[in-house]
Amino acid sequence: MYKKIDHMVIVVNDVQQACKDYQKYLGVAPDYQPREEPGQGYLQCGFTIGETRVVLAQPTSDKYQAGAAMKRSLEARGEGLHNLSFAVDSVDKEMQRLKKAGDEPLKSAHSHSFFLHPKKMHGVLIQIME
Repeated sequence: MYKKIDHMVIVVNDVQQACKDYQKYLGVAPDYQPREEPGQGYLQCGFTIGETRVVLAQPTSDKYQAGAAMKRSLEARGEGLHNLSFAVDSVDKEMQRLKKAGDEPLKSAHSHSFFLHPKKMHGVLIQIME
């Protein structure tokens, strides 16, 4: 069962500037200042708004799956929404449900999540996670 929107990732060219802009225009202090996400190939800054986290991410390396995907997205479409992540009760049950329906979700670098391709989801990369 889907519980909530857990977080969204917005890909940016300059995470330092984006973090300042989001703080200025939203009037919300970041949960943390820009930092490297170890082993993922991007810098990130995050805000919590209600129950949802807003993550600003700047790809730094295409050596890792996440950084490479963000870099491709940034090059193809420019800055903007990279993915929307939904929390579910059970990733395994949701994966089984989709496979029974004939779909093969995309694997994630994280053990308790997977993705639905933007072509299937009307232009938005969807992450399903616990």
